[in-house]
Amino acid sequence: MLTRRLIESARYKEFKLDVERNRLSHAYLIIGDDTQVRATYKNLLAMTILCRANVCFNCPTCEKIIAHAHSDVKFFNDDGDMKVKDAETLIEDAYIRGLEGETKIYFVDNFDKFTRQEVPNKLLKIFEEPPEGVVIFLFATSENGVLTTIKSRAKKMLLPSFTTEEIKEYLIDIGTPEDQAEIASVLSGGRIDRGSKFAENEEYVVQYEKCFEVLTSVKKSSDIASVLNNKIFSREQISVTLEFFEIILRDVMCHVSKAKVPTMTLNKDYDIGRIAEGFTAGGVAMALIAVTDARRKLNVNVNPLSVAERMMFDILEAKYKWQ
Repeated sequence: MLTRRLIESARYKEFKLDVERNRLSHAYLIIGDDTQVRATYKNLLAMTILCRANVCFNCPTCEKIIAHAHSDVKFFNDDGDMKVKDAETLIEDAYIRGLEGETKIYFVDNFDKFTRQEVPNKLLKIFEEPPEGVVIFLFATSENGVLTTIKSRAKKMLLPSFTTEEIKEYLIDIGTPEDQAEIASVLSGGRIDRGSKFAENEEYVVQYEKCFEVLTSVKKSSDIASVLNNKIFSREQISVTLEFFEIILRDVMCHVSKAKVPTMTLNKDYDIGRIAEGFTAGGVAMALIAVTDARRKLNVNVNPLSVAERMMFDILEAKYKWQ
């Protein structure tokens, strides 16, 4: 199901054109942080190059790739702990003729997170003198940790991404109840792996609704004390609560500024409108800063209840100070 959605993405179609026009680069740098999409995308890229039936999923080639049993498709650094010996193995293997065809494919994940800097330096050799019939895919969450000399020798692509609605549909397709799928997709931040994680726990549905209740009910400073004992501000839940608050307030910003952009919350227009009452765009911006500040305090082990109290006061102050 995920593979089908990847095939329909514009970013995959761009790569497929390279294959169809016989313009494959010897190296691709693919930027994106969704681990679930990355794992599925690797198989799809390999099948696109090697399957003679246009990614049929059923031929021996496709079946071997999916099972990670194809002798000409190798995977490295999935755990982010690639060693110099692994890099040497890749380089040596790349100069050996393929056993099953004319093209050999190498996937190197977490390319921006090496614990040993000598590894990318060692791999630079294969980018400076690429063997014929070899394609190397480098996956990274960001370009920042990738050597400039390697970036200049690889074609950059972005990992396919998905909207909140698309992730909701995907989660429903794999059997997630609709209400859980909706909440998980909101929390996903556009990532399938995060959406799948949150879809596993139906308690997030309750927490999500409570966040709306709190932001709607606090109208004055005297209201804050009555919401602080809510479970959403407990040590176990407050981190996710801050994510929900940030998502909700971003959609409040869209409502207040009348921006014509897709919202992250689904089917919550009425609730967003109620929270937005009395807010200006400047006020919402300050409220979002209050959430960011709360997250920073949590990271340095400030008491969650104190963090929640200060944040709620700051959100309320932002609402009225910036009118």
